[in-house]
Formats: sequence, structure tokens, C-alpha cells
Amino acid sequence: MKIYDGIIIGAGAAGMAAAITAKQENPNFDLAILEKMDRPGLKVAAAGNGRCNITNKNCPDYLSTLKFLQSVGIMTRDDGNGWIYPYNEEAKSVVAALVEKIRSQGSEIFCGNRVKSVEIIENHRDSGWRHNKAGDSAVFQIDTDNGTKYFARRVVLSTGGKSGPKLGTTGDGFVIARNLGHTVNTLVPSLTTVETYEDTAYIAGVRAKASVTLLFKGIPVAAEEGEIQFTEDGISGICIYNLTRYMTGLPLESYSLEVDFFPGIWNIEEVIEEREALMGRNALLLTMLKKPLRKLIMDQTGGDVKEITKLIKKFPLKVKNLGGWRKAQVTRGGVDLHEISHDTMESTLIKNLFIVGEVLDYDGPCGGFNLNHAWQTGIKAGRAMAENF
Repeated sequence: MKIYDGIIIGAGAAGMAAAITAKQENPNFDLAILEKMDRPGLKVAAAGNGRCNITNKNCPDYLSTLKFLQSVGIMTRDDGNGWIYPYNEEAKSVVAALVEKIRSQGSEIFCGNRVKSVEIIENHRDSGWRHNKAGDSAVFQIDTDNGTKYFARRVVLSTGGKSGPKLGTTGDGFVIARNLGHTVNTLVPSLTTVETYEDTAYIAGVRAKASVTLLFKGIPVAAEEGEIQFTEDGISGICIYNLTRYMTGLPLESYSLEVDFFPGIWNIEEVIEEREALMGRNALLLTMLKKPLRKLIMDQTGGDVKEITKLIKKFPLKVKNLGGWRKAQVTRGGVDLHEISHDTMESTLIKNLFIVGEVLDYDGPCGGFNLNHAWQTGIKAGRAMAENF
């Protein structure tokens, strides 16, 4: 009965970072990765619409992330705004590089192994199981759906969250953590679309540069600027995704959005009046807004300049719901960070259990922050788990 020095549950960004770092720390550390899907890194391969926004210069530890990626052979570039991508902007090549590194280090990746439970079992003198250098006597028994049992002295839980279930992230890690005694804070889809009460089907597909303010019971909570896109049932775009992180109160109907299609232009009424004098009422929004949106605003205002001014600076949308797990990029909620050592990612409740990535109660904004968190927590866990062996 083989007892691994370490087993990593989940071959996502955090899990693969942990595996690589552990072997870099100690080449003799015997580890395996268990992955439920038929191949590793599916969510990484889909990140950034396939471009993989790998980290961000505004992350305080991004240089450490870059050092790790360079040690794997991944070449990166800055897009000029601090968003960092692989040089070829191909997410699948990032996964390929990670997998190649793991295999070259001699670690095993067992795909098609969905972990259903993790238990702690005590060592016995007559079992032949040896203590590690730290004197740890307990081992973890890991049972999978296919009936295979694995045993390890140290375990990294890196199964991801619940966002993107088609990619394998269906919340398995939360069940395991909860069964081991950890607190799992309420799980909510984050960085997702917004469904609205207003009928947006007529302008679905329209994109626009705008500033969007989130209000809770009429009081501004947060604002973001960037490109928005109207959908069949609401609104999308990076700035919308980021605003969903602030929708923490209930009911969701208490939230509303105001879209400013001309941020920074405060004399918009003068602009509209001047254009009306030059072009006439029917053409005054020509070149200012795309046709479906232009028609909608003209229909709602009857062409009145003051009403147009109000609507294009504070276009109202009432929140009905958030896009579900299928549309979400990350999970808000997860294992309570108070139960995890920040330096090692080791559980403060269970020795030799490490919890990383999206299983933890962390969600950052768009732009590489969440992938950076995955790399960093994986690096810390990998380094810590290989110590004293």
C-alpha cells in the first residue's frame, strides 16, 4: 500500500503550482495529483477568453508569480495597463508548460479521479508506515468515485470553486473541507453578468464605453468604467463583473445601476443642443451612440434635449438577479481565511492539510488577480508541504 509524501487534489492553477514548487523545494518529495476531469487545467485553458490574463502588476506579490512562471519556462508580456499575459496570449500553452514541468519532475497526474472523501487515519507500528522527519504519525486516506484509495502524509485541497461547472469546478472541495471541520462561508457567483427588470433584448449585443455606478437602495456603493455589453436579459462587461463583487446585501432587488455613456463630459446638454442646431432633432445622436441604443433613447425621450441628457448620463437598470455559476468567473465565499495560515496555507485545524485557490474565501477583481491568488497560494502550500522531508 503506497503512501505518498503528498497528494494534491485538483490540477488547476493552484494545484499545479503547488506540485511544481514542492518538487523544486525537494526533488525527492513523492507526490501525485488527482484530477476529476479527463485532463488537467481546463479552467486555466479557458481563462481570459483563451488568452489567459496570468497576473497583474497591481498584485503586491506579482513579481513572485512571474519568477515562478519563468522557472516553468512561461514567457509573459504586459499589455501596457498592468495586465500580464503569456507572450503568445494562448492559455492552452500555459497549461501545456505546467503539465510538461510536472511530468519532467517525476510527479504523477491521475485524471478521471474524482475525490469523494478525505479521512485522517492514525499510523500503527505494525503497519510498516514510516514517520516523516517531522514525526507526523497520521496519514490521509483519499477515496475516489472509481473505488481507488490513495494515502498521503500531506494533502493539498485545490479543487476550485463552483464557477464554470462545465470545466469541473462544481464545489467538491467545499464539501470535503466542511466534512473535515472547516467553516465554509456562503457561496455566491461573482464576476458575472447582471439580469435586469428592464427589457434589453432590443439592444442585445450593443457595446459601449461607459461608467457604471452601483446603488443600494438608491445610495451609491461603487463605480467602474469600461466597456459594457447589453444582453438578452441584462448587461455584461468587465466593469459589470467587478460591480457584482459589491452585491453582498439582500435582496438583490435593492440594487440598481446607472450607466453614464459619456463619462467625463459634464456639459453634455450643451453638446446635445449644439448638435440639434447643426443636425436637427432626428440626427442629433448620430455618431454618439449605436443605432439600437440611439433609437431606444429617442423613443423614451421623444427627442427632448433635457430628457436625453438625463438618460444618457444616468441610464437606469434595476437588478433582478446575477448570472449563475455557469456565467460566473469566480466564487465568492469558501473556506474561512481565519482557519488558514497565511504564510503556508496550512489548515490551523488539521495538521498537514493545505487549502489553496478558489476553495478559499477570496475573490478579486477582473484582470489577473484571481489567477495570481491561485499561483501564490499554490506556491506557498507547495513550499511548506515539502519541508522536513
